[in-house]
Amino acid sequence: MSSLPKRVTIIEIDGNSIGALAMAQDGDKLVVEASHHVELDKLVEVVEKMRHPVFMDLPKSNFPDVQLLASRLKDIFSQEVYRNPVVAVLGGEKFHRAMEIGEESDLGRDKRRKKLLNSNLPINPLVYPCVIAFREENAGPGKSMTVLLKIRLMDLFPIGVLLEKYAPRYLGAVTAQTATANLLQVLSEQDDSGKPTSLCNVGKMRTLYSTWDAQGRFTHDEIPVGLARDDMHYFRSISPVTAQLNRMKIALGSLFFPPEVTPSPLFTGWASSPQIDCTRFAIQVSHYAERSFGMDPRRDIDSVEEGRNFYLTGRASRIVGLRQFLENKIGVTLRRIDRRPIKGVELANDVKWADLADNVIPFGAGLQVLKPRRQSIGLITHKFLPPPMKDGYCTVGEMADGALYVFEQRVEADGLKSV
Repeated sequence: MSSLPKRVTIIEIDGNSIGALAMAQDGDKLVVEASHHVELDKLVEVVEKMRHPVFMDLPKSNFPDVQLLASRLKDIFSQEVYRNPVVAVLGGEKFHRAMEIGEESDLGRDKRRKKLLNSNLPINPLVYPCVIAFREENAGPGKSMTVLLKIRLMDLFPIGVLLEKYAPRYLGAVTAQTATANLLQVLSEQDDSGKPTSLCNVGKMRTLYSTWDAQGRFTHDEIPVGLARDDMHYFRSISPVTAQLNRMKIALGSLFFPPEVTPSPLFTGWASSPQIDCTRFAIQVSHYAERSFGMDPRRDIDSVEEGRNFYLTGRASRIVGLRQFLENKIGVTLRRIDRRPIKGVELANDVKWADLADNVIPFGAGLQVLKPRRQSIGLITHKFLPPPMKDGYCTVGEMADGALYVFEQRVEADGLKSV
């Protein structure tokens, strides 16, 4: 961006949750001016399957009650503190990242781009139109990493159209991966030990696992499991409203069964109860945490915990008993980021650090806009370009670094500029 705003509002829609964070830059400091969160009794975001008679079915986010969602957004933007340029958070599963490492040269870069584009532009017509961007990142002496980034327009436009209609000014979207990478870098600067940092952000519709290592590299994995759903199966025995579930815990004594006595998700057709659904949800979150964080079942627990910091965040992480369940299953201590202040960040009088812990992805998205910290796809605006073409081929050597190109269909890459 040519000129960065000094104040921004970040909006995140996640199942039945609508969150807003107002942030401002004050010199070298970032100020969280306000935090707002509402949990509705019904889902305003659902994931449905798009079916194709030949190709594989694809998931698609949908807003089933636009009027309810719009009324809540108007309530937020009617408050003076939120009347800023607005940024949307894009769910982690809507963003695809692929990479290739090779020699640091124009020819090497173009060859990597050709390989990445040919292997990541799908055949399925339901994916198109999609946005493609390339970035180059340092991978060591004489080495460069070419990164391909892909987003479907059907995942990008619905939230953009909604916010363009009701927000004071819509700037664009930030992916959950970019936002989390910014947060992890801030957390790593808090810890002088230089340990790798891993974060598990549990939401209503999705769970994102991210890790920053000592070399400054990031890895991200996301699963379609949250407090409201398990892939395409939506829990009916439990409400995704945090307060209601915590009241249910008091009435039932516990929301979680021992993992070994809980039926697997394959049997959801005949076995469902609040404890069963909550336990299935927790089992899957912990299982994929072990996979994403590279935990060997034969590992030495003490050495794993000494060598890395683990954080648990997200609105669903507030469910009573969930953190203890995950810690017992994974075998490490999960921290909260609200245990101590973050350097360079100030909170308004009515904002608590716990509010920030529940909204870390919006916070990271605000960082990306107010104070960009690393090379990434950054802010996704609606300024798209057609791909450079010659003789029916995409000439990857002419694609500008970081520019957003819209592909209407699958094309082959060729025409290396440096050849």
